[in-house]
Amino acid sequence: MNKIHVSERERADISGKRESVYSALIWDFDGTLFNTYPAMAKALSRALEKMGHQLPAPEAHRLLKVSLRHAVEVSRNLFGPIEKVELEQRFLEERRAVEEPLSQPFPGAKEVCEHMRATGGRNFIYTHKEKTVVERLLHRFGMEKLFSDIVGGDDGHPHKPSPHGFLYLVKQHNLSPSATLTVGDRPLDITAAHAAGLAAVQLVEEGSQVAEDADYHIRQLIELIPLV
Repeated sequence: MNKIHVSERERADISGKRESVYSALIWDFDGTLFNTYPAMAKALSRALEKMGHQLPAPEAHRLLKVSLRHAVEVSRNLFGPIEKVELEQRFLEERRAVEEPLSQPFPGAKEVCEHMRATGGRNFIYTHKEKTVVERLLHRFGMEKLFSDIVGGDDGHPHKPSPHGFLYLVKQHNLSPSATLTVGDRPLDITAAHAAGLAAVQLVEEGSQVAEDADYHIRQLIELIPLV
């Protein structure tokens, strides 16, 4: 796997810039800010089980790391004629039942967000997840006041890799694109950020699809501190 952390070259680039390189962070939520994949994988496995099919949670996790759309399409190919709308609806029902108890922030998430606020920066979220769910999870862990705005999947913006949500936040909050950094865990997060003219960090875990064109790669969120 290539370039899976902030390399010496990348650190040199950082140190050659001003002390605070980026004044705004736009976070992805699922798999980046919060570890929600165990809940999502369990929900997909349960949904398929109720439709008469078996998909182990680790395999569901791997598919969901690409996207929910990908996981649904692969499941339909694996198990024959499955109604897409029915599977998606069952998945959402199962996810609601397990998501909040099983989801929590990744290590370092709160610390980085607090660091941004303490140094005069701002945090934002652009996610496909419903805003109300995001707000409840943030509140549960005492993080709701760390964010200036949230663009959720129910706000009417096209899903990534469309840059629309990023562009909305930049315009709405008068952000400087050169001082705005995005953080995501999937290649589509990187594609969307670059289409909006923004720099992008990829959080890489075991089994992740590495986006070679990401501006920075990190293993842990705390590695963002030198950037912000």
